[in-house]
Amino acid sequence: MKITSMHRTRVGSWSPSRSGKSSLSKPRYLLWVLDVGLILLVSALLSLAALSPITLVSAKAPSWHRVALPLGLGGLISTINCFSSTSCRIGGEGPKGAVLLNSTDSGTSWHSVGLPLSHGAQILTINCPSSTTCLAGGMGGSTRAALLRSGNGGVTWHRVALPPGLGLRRLHAGAIITITCPSSTTCLLAGLSPKGAVLLRSTDTGSSWDSVAHPPGLAHDSSGLGAIYTITCPSSTTCLAGGQGTNGPVLLRSTDTGISWDSVALPPGPELPRHNLDAIRTINCPSSTTCLAGGLGPKGAVLLRSTNGGTSWDSVTLPSNLGLHAHTRSVFGAIGTIACPSSTTCLAGGQGAKGAVLLRSTNGGTSWDSVTLPPDLAGLEHNSSGLGIIYTIACPSSTTCLAGGGGNKGPVLLSTSSTTGSRLTSTLIVLGGVVVLLLILGVVALALRRRRSARSGAL
Repeated sequence: MKITSMHRTRVGSWSPSRSGKSSLSKPRYLLWVLDVGLILLVSALLSLAALSPITLVSAKAPSWHRVALPLGLGGLISTINCFSSTSCRIGGEGPKGAVLLNSTDSGTSWHSVGLPLSHGAQILTINCPSSTTCLAGGMGGSTRAALLRSGNGGVTWHRVALPPGLGLRRLHAGAIITITCPSSTTCLLAGLSPKGAVLLRSTDTGSSWDSVAHPPGLAHDSSGLGAIYTITCPSSTTCLAGGQGTNGPVLLRSTDTGISWDSVALPPGPELPRHNLDAIRTINCPSSTTCLAGGLGPKGAVLLRSTNGGTSWDSVTLPSNLGLHAHTRSVFGAIGTIACPSSTTCLAGGQGAKGAVLLRSTNGGTSWDSVTLPPDLAGLEHNSSGLGIIYTIACPSSTTCLAGGGGNKGPVLLSTSSTTGSRLTSTLIVLGGVVVLLLILGVVALALRRRRSARSGAL
């Protein structure tokens, strides 16, 4: 009898069919498919993990480190503005006049930008309503207060004419202190003039400006300095402004994007009476309803909180161990800047009896804790030659914040970002690539082994 086939009864072995064609039996075929599929799935997951940035989030307060600034900067960092997670700008003053720096890496490195300003000028505020249009204001040196505009993302700047008759052409009392843009075309700016507070409004992204009427009590007199120091807009129509007037601190509110303004009552009590230094210096709103305002009063630093979009305010208790409640002729506590990278996390900076102060809140400004600055930040403490202060804070992302100010050793820029995370991510990418390569080689080797086994079983 002629033998036409070879038959083996072991499950999963090769067995010629009656047609003479060989095929893989179902149990072993399924196992092979599952093996390969599992390896490919693990490879894909490891590839995604390796190629994705990894952020380590901690519930503890972020650590701060000093950022190197261009040589010869000198002076003080007055303002920081971050349009995106990577694009930031610094304004201030140096030994040769106004200083403006640009960063494209979230504040890790900076380079100087030329400005059309004379000696003695200072940049006090920067705002970028779009990725290409930026506005900067301050003092223009010995000639007049200055407003600058850039149409190429802050690379080059030109001066913008201000409305006549506002007294903004005198150095000693003329300055643009704050600029904010609630939309890509509407912007508001404020400051002071020899006649008192100034409020201007633009509807063409800062190309031209018109004066805005504000409540009385913001004019100069022998006992007070009328000025608006801060403006913020928690929504497209609601805006808040803070400053000082002839009767002490001033809070204003607008519900028509800055066209008209009304005075807002401050909390009663001895914290905010009339004084020639008392003022609201900063306002920030982490949400459309929650807003925070900081400044100084006769007993030192003041911090207020609103839960209804700035309609009414309550006082917030500050830590008692930082000298924030000092108020003498030479040293006084003050909150000068507030930034909120999220709806719950906020940072506040200023000065106390011993120098610069940095605070942090994780509950939307209801309570605050002091942030310990590392010991290598010498120069932010008070001494006979300098006054340590955190003057401005900006957060380009939820984990990276920048704080600027000055002390007895010149300007200081701090950051919470760290190159450790970048190195960790790079290492994981390399290791992930190696793992993926090994897994691919493993798949190929497995396939070849299965193929050899199949051939040997068919013999």
